[in-house]
Amino acid sequence: MTTWRQHPDQFLALHEKLMQKKGYHDAASIATAVEKSGTTPVTPDEKSMETLSTNLQLARIVGVQGTPATIIGDEMIPGAVPWETLEEVVKEKLAAAHGK
Repeated sequence: MTTWRQHPDQFLALHEKLMQKKGYHDAASIATAVEKSGTTPVTPDEKSMETLSTNLQLARIVGVQGTPATIIGDEMIPGAVPWETLEEVVKEKLAAAHGK
């Protein structure tokens, strides 16, 4: 998130490099991704750390155990799902919210 704010033009390359790794990252794997993507190294700022903390707390509360996870209305959809599935669920939730 700090890279996104400080060097938005470099974020996509870093994101793609980070997403190539299966499993969890540690300081060494993040440093490798930064180096291989040509991204300017940054130190996470306070806003990034607060956002991560809030997101982790929310994930624990709603039972997210992995990523990606999508919450639409009162339904959590774990894992990567096709656009068509997301669109269908959104339409169903909107229809229910409008009494249709």
